[in-house]
Amino acid sequence: MSARKDPIPRLYQLYKQADENYVTAYDALDRAEVEARKAGINVSELVTVAVGKYVCDNVPAIRSCGKELGYSQDRIAKLIGQFREREREMRERRRAAGLAPFVRKKNAAYREWRRALAAVAKARATSLEGLVIKLGFISRDARLGPSPEAKNMARSALADAIRLARRSKR
Repeated sequence: MSARKDPIPRLYQLYKQADENYVTAYDALDRAEVEARKAGINVSELVTVAVGKYVCDNVPAIRSCGKELGYSQDRIAKLIGQFREREREMRERRRAAGLAPFVRKKNAAYREWRRALAAVAKARATSLEGLVIKLGFISRDARLGPSPEAKNMARSALADAIRLARRSKR
């Protein structure tokens, strides 16, 4: 019985290309933001609202901090409204600065990167080469922090290792 060609090396090449595309798109957005700042446009994506002694940058944090401080639901709702208005203003400033096409390209490249990473995690390694590639992802995650597919990659690599070990005993 001949072993199927391992899909992992080919998928890894697709992942590397997706990673390069994402970095390129992110860099292009970064350069466009720098140019907008030079033109005096505030393109910061950071939106915050003060909730008592806390500075909150998302709705769940506003709710949690407001509840902790004993704020009424009405007061929390007003703070959330203020936050959402600031988010709308931030998006409008970024759109007016011409960043929308760069953001779309970066987001599309990120989705491509996630799909490529998921494909490597999902595919079965049928050779030591494929298993080593998956272990490389796991090793990187241990050094840099988990990727979106870290658990799936670890589970898959373990299953691949067990399968390859059993096959080698035959």
